[in-house]
Amino acid sequence: MQTLLFLFLTFLIVIFLLYIFFKSKQNRLSKLLSGTCPRCLETRKSFVDRSTNITFTNEIIETRVLKDYGCSGIKEVEFSCKSCGLKEIHSINSQMGCGI
Repeated sequence: MQTLLFLFLTFLIVIFLLYIFFKSKQNRLSKLLSGTCPRCLETRKSFVDRSTNITFTNEIIETRVLKDYGCSGIKEVEFSCKSCGLKEIHSINSQMGCGI
């Protein structure tokens, strides 16, 4: 009986830890997609030229597509921060299609 209880508690802890892992990974990806570095918390900067009313943006996060698996496949994208040097690779589902 004690063994079954121990196994059940271990199973619950493992499931909870997996949930926390995937939730934090999703939060990091959403921060990177919004233009904020999750490590140094730098954001993109916008400057407005008052004489011409043109907005210039200085992006902190650079993106580079490593692999593209076609119209309905996934894309592997590398995000790198100019400020702190963070580099992360995430798989993103391409919902846009081919544009045919």
